[in-house]
Amino acid sequence: MAEEFRAEIQGDIDSVSKAVMESETEMRTVDEQQAKFLEGAKSVERAIQQKTTELKQVIDRQADRLLREVNMARQQREGDVARRKNDVELNRLVLADFQKYSQQLKDKGIINLTGVFTAHPTRPQLGEGVLGVKHPPPKYICFKSSRSIRTAFVSVFRVCLT
Repeated sequence: MAEEFRAEIQGDIDSVSKAVMESETEMRTVDEQQAKFLEGAKSVERAIQQKTTELKQVIDRQADRLLREVNMARQQREGDVARRKNDVELNRLVLADFQKYSQQLKDKGIINLTGVFTAHPTRPQLGEGVLGVKHPPPKYICFKSSRSIRTAFVSVFRVCLT
């Protein structure tokens, strides 16, 4: 019985030794798999970071391009608006001057040229070549008998409006 017991214990020892060796082998396998996984994860992290950096650069370049386009469009629009406002103001002044001219012509048949034309930086002033006048015009002109001068004024105003 003691020999049987010893043989049984030796069998258990051999089984446990085999199980310990298998466990150690399994542990090495798990450690190797973990090391491979960690290396793969680091490689994926680097690839993601690199791709993220590339995408950020692409987005930044695209955003800069779009912002430049918006800025150019804004500047162009502001210029267009300024020109249009200038045109509208010029038209308003021309019409106001023509209204003064027409009212004086209707009321008196005489035009006081001193107060008719409003100063505006973008249009020539009377005395600067308007209607072919190269010198300061006379202060008063009578239009009762002269339809051609009235027609000339209307032509000048039409040119200013276009």
